[in-house]
Order: sequence, then C-alpha cells, then structure tokens
Amino acid sequence: YNTLLGYALIVMKEALTGFLIGWGAQICTTVTSFAGSIADMEIGLSMVSLMDPTTKEQATFTGVFYQYMFTLFMIISGLYQYLLRALADTFILIPINGAIFKREALLESILLFLGDYIVIGFRIILPIFCAMIFLNCVLGVLAKVSPQLNMFAVGIQLKVFVGLGILFLSVRMLPALSDNVFTQMKRMIVSFVEGMS
Repeated sequence: YNTLLGYALIVMKEALTGFLIGWGAQICTTVTSFAGSIADMEIGLSMVSLMDPTTKEQATFTGVFYQYMFTLFMIISGLYQYLLRALADTFILIPINGAIFKREALLESILLFLGDYIVIGFRIILPIFCAMIFLNCVLGVLAKVSPQLNMFAVGIQLKVFVGLGILFLSVRMLPALSDNVFTQMKRMIVSFVEGMS
C-alpha cells in the first residue's frame, strides 16, 4: 500500500476474512438454539426465556441447555485448540492482502450447510419430538374415550413432565450429536477458507 486508503482497504479485507471464518464456526453452534426452541415448543416451555450471556438476547431454556452442553463437549474434546490452530493457519493459507473472495464457492458452502441445518437440529431433538407425537396420540385417544376429562389441563402437565424426562434421559446421546456438529463446523471453516484462497 502507498496511501492511507490502500491501508484501510487491506484492513477491511482482513476483517472480512476473519469475520467469514468466525461466522462459519458460529452458525454451526446456532443449530443448538434452533433445536432448543423447537423442543421447547413441543414440551410447552416456549414462554420460558433466559438471557443468553453470549449473545445478549432472549433464549429458550432448552436452547441454552444444549448450547452449554455443546460448549462443554467442545472444551472436553479439545476443539477449541483446533479452532485456534485453524485461525493461525489461515495466515499461511490466506496471506495478508491475499484473500480472493470466490462468491460462487462461498455461496455453495452456505447453501450446503443450510441444507444440513434443519436435519442436524431435528436429530438433536428427535427423542423429544417422537415422545411428544406419541403423547399427543395418547391424549387424543383419551379425549375421545372420556370426553368429560379436561385433556387441555392434563396434557400441559403431562407434556412438561414427559418432555423434561426425555430431555434428561437423552443427555447420553449428546456426545455423538456434538461430534456431528463439530464435524460440520470443521467442514464449514475449511470450505470458507477454500472459498477465499
């Protein structure tokens, strides 16, 4: 660079490169919030909201639970070291002022991930989703058999108890699901770096 404007353009290009790499890792963790909001709608806890300290926004109870569990698994598995190494390696793969933004490759990476986004989210909450469908069928049969019972009042309590029970019983599945999310995160980072190098 020879001028202040040239220096500013290099800084903006590096900031955009870092933003895209970080965003590629961050959108993979939003799957947990998506899964938690769907689980809370099924359980009946969608009106319960917590302040998420990482995003400074209102988040659902189950979404925060999943997010903290996946963060814990990320620390236990050492993925944070991979992310830091990947960030350091980007300076070798994409030298300063050497980023070439390939719009088609970046767009293809985003579309590939969005195709898997909903699938991964539903894999996380599949036990809760199946249990709620079964419980709704049972409540529908009970409402037909004994119409004098107030199934609305009974159903709300049963959904919360069954949903929380399934939520805590399915904690054993979370390590395998977190591996799936972390694999997707690595793929996103690699595809974003390939789209800029």
